[in-house]
Formats: sequence, C-alpha cells, structure tokens
Amino acid sequence: MSQFSTYLKLLLDECGEPVARVARGAGVERTSIHKALKDERTLPYTAVRSLARYLQLDLVQTRELNRCYEMLLYGDDAYGEQRVILDLLLNLSRLESMAGRGATPSAAARAAGSAATASGAAGPGARPQEPAPLPASGVVSGAPAVHEALRAMLRAETAQPGTVLYLYAPLDDTLVDEVMALWGDERRDFTLHQLVAFVPDRQGSEARRRNLGLLKWLLPLSLASRGRYFAHGFFEGEPGSVGVDPLPFFLATPRAVLRLDQRGTLAHVVADEALARVYRDRVEATAALCPPLNSYTSEPAAVLDSYMDGTGTDGYFTIMSQPCPGRYYTRELVERYLVPDAPHRAELVELCDRRFGRLRELSGPYCTIFTEEGLRALAHTGVLADLPADMVPPIDVDTRLAFLSALRADIAADVVTGCMADPGELSIPPYLTFTADAAYGLHVYATQWFEGGAYVCNVHIAEPGIGRAFRDFIQLLPMSRCVYAKERTLAMFDELIAELAAGGAASQ
Repeated sequence: MSQFSTYLKLLLDECGEPVARVARGAGVERTSIHKALKDERTLPYTAVRSLARYLQLDLVQTRELNRCYEMLLYGDDAYGEQRVILDLLLNLSRLESMAGRGATPSAAARAAGSAATASGAAGPGARPQEPAPLPASGVVSGAPAVHEALRAMLRAETAQPGTVLYLYAPLDDTLVDEVMALWGDERRDFTLHQLVAFVPDRQGSEARRRNLGLLKWLLPLSLASRGRYFAHGFFEGEPGSVGVDPLPFFLATPRAVLRLDQRGTLAHVVADEALARVYRDRVEATAALCPPLNSYTSEPAAVLDSYMDGTGTDGYFTIMSQPCPGRYYTRELVERYLVPDAPHRAELVELCDRRFGRLRELSGPYCTIFTEEGLRALAHTGVLADLPADMVPPIDVDTRLAFLSALRADIAADVVTGCMADPGELSIPPYLTFTADAAYGLHVYATQWFEGGAYVCNVHIAEPGIGRAFRDFIQLLPMSRCVYAKERTLAMFDELIAELAAGGAASQ
C-alpha cells in the first residue's frame, strides 16, 4: 500500500461516511476512489482537491495528503528531485535583478562585450590601479575566518580591471552572494572560470538531487555575470573525497592562491604569483577536456543550432512564461516576420524552418507549461518573448488569433499538453526559457525580459540525469497541484480569443 492510499483510507475512516456518499458529495467517481485505495488508479489532482474540500481537512491534513499524493505521482526518489526543481525555479523568480533594468544593448554590443570579457580584457576607459592589499599569508581556521579571507581576496583582486579568477570549490550561498555582489558593482570588471564536479547519476537519487542542487548557484552566476562566468563540468565519484590532501579546493587569482578544505572551515593563503600561474594553467588544461556549461552568444544561428542539438524527435518539454507556439511557425511566417536586414537572412530562414519543422513532426508529446501573465502578454502585445526583439517584431492580431486558436484546439484534443501554472505552487522566471530532454540534458535561454535581451545568456547542462529529472518534472506537472485544471486553461484561451476577435472586427 502506498502512503497516499493508506492516508486517504485513514481520512475516510475518520469521516465515517460510506465511500459512495463521499464520492457524491465531492463530485468524484466512486470507482476511482475504490481503485485509488487499492493503488490501482491514480486520481487526478482536481479529485484530490475536491476530496480534501468535502472532508473539510485542516491545513496540516491537506499538506500531508498533498505530500503523499506527490510521492505517489512522482515516486519516492523523483519526489525529492521535484522539490529541488521547484525551489530552484522559486529562487530564480525572486532574482528581480535579472529582469531588464534599463536600456537593452544592441546585439553587436552584447557580442562585443562577451568577446571582451571572455578574453579577460578590461572595459573601455579602464585605468590601471594600485593593487589592493591581499589577506595575510598563512593558515586560516573556522568558517567565519575562512569566509572573510575569501571575501578579502576576491575584493582585493577584482579591484584591478580585467582580473581573471580560477575556482575549483564547492559552491555555497556565501561564496555565490559575494561574487554576484561584486558583479553588481559596475566599477569591477572581472572574469571567473570554474571547474564544476558532478556525481554520476547512476549512483542514485541522492546523486541526482546533488547535481540538480548545483543549478541553484550555476544559473544565477551565469545570468549575473553578463558573459563573464565560464563553468566547465566533469564527473567524479565524490568531489574532494579522493586522496589525502586536506585542502583539495582552491581559488587562484593573479597574485595568490587560497586553498580550501571540503567544509569551508580551513584555508591556506599563499601570496605567490608563480604558484598562482601553476593553478591557472591546471584549470585551463582541465577545462579544455570538459564541456562548457554556459555560453553567451547572441548570434541567432548559433542559438538555433543549440536548440536543434538539444531537442530529440520523441518529445518536446518546455517551461517559460509564454506558451510555446513553435509548432505553428511555418516557413511563410518566418519569412514574413524575420526582419529584412537580418544578417545571413536566408540561412536563418532555413535554420528556423528546420527547427520548427522538428517540433511539428514530433513522434512524442509536445508539452508547454506557461503562466497566465505570459499568455495574456502574448495575446495583448504580440511579443514573442523567446525571440530577439531586434530580429522579430511583434506579430499582428490575425497571427495571434491563429496561434491561440490552433493551440487551444490542440490542448482540448490532447494533441498538445498545455498547462497554466498556479503561481502559488510553481514559479516560472519570466526572463528564462527551459527545455529538457532525457538524452541531451537541460537547456536554459534568456528571453526578451532578461536584462540583456533574448539569447544573450544560454546555459547547457549536457548531463542526462539532470535532463531526465527536468523532463519527468515537466511531463508530470499536468497531474499535479502546480498547474490549473485543463478547463480553466481553456477558459482563459476562450476569453483572449474572444477579445482578439472582437478587436479585429471593430478595427475593420
């Protein structure tokens, strides 16, 4: 017996009413309840919610019933992964600094900036400064003292324009917050290269949760850096556990090395430029063997290629604020809306047609999870948030009406799985698009609502365990409490389609 069926039976016994009466009162099929009690059928979440309402459960009972239901839905191991992903999305949604705060630079300026920072060049107008003093050389003990030494070294070295740092260390909130704060200081221009150790997911659910947890820090760093954070992933059994070195981790700067233990409670500061070069060369040599986890190109052709490389033919699973209408993009629409002066326009049209043709010809499910706000924005403005504004203008009312009508019909017919997120349960960052594939991993793209605009920052985690976890998470969302019922989603489409139709008729 599952925890869900056991707990549901307990609640029904406490109620004291026959199952038939409970079924009638809750509006749930009696046979479905009986089968759920035997673990022969999984109730839809709408039925679970109706039962909770009829049984007048208190908050503690409701939370426990939901927890048991989600464990039944996802499985014990996947349930833990689901919680990690929900927390990740919530944290990203709270990073308001990632949303556009001012003028969006041109694509050319973004590309030039990325190239400059990738090479470690200083920003325009930067002037050499006197090097700031480093923390004293020697052994540092205790977490507070280690954090202060790390903070002092970062601040001292990033005071010099064009500094390049090299890191191999477990990420934590203290380190990430410090680096992000430094990138938020426009007077500082530095680049960070990091080696990131993943645990093979075949080691079990704990390994998969650990790998997913790394995204909590990798994604914000990539986004906040504006093209100055470069992560390279590799696999090892347990980071830092092999060997007898008590200080297996390090931060290497131009003038010094800070060596760290695994727990962040012991460190050794060595102010030695020659030793720092040894560590730098080791990171660069290792990084050459590891796939990059992030990229910052704003070149549409490169991004479209990455979309193709990261999407199989057996299904498409995506989360972003707007519903993804990619399967409805025809070659004619691409030629119509792609700006006439787009560089290599003919090549882009061909790439777009191949990309969207794959979505039209999927042999498996097409699943798009979105928000009510994003759906309304698409209907009211015609802005396609996941495409660059300087390449694709807003689509007209007739095209919007055609997209929404086609998507609505396919959702109703279960050709497309389209769900509107319940913002109280599932937070979707408006500035990011997520696509997941069990074979190709997880891919994250900036949208127009990101500070630098669409495509300026892309994160590709080519780790099958992470891709599979996100794919499974998205695939099971329609049955969970994280999304609204299908009827509510269809009603929202009907409302917006009627508005567009009325507006179009009035303008004629």
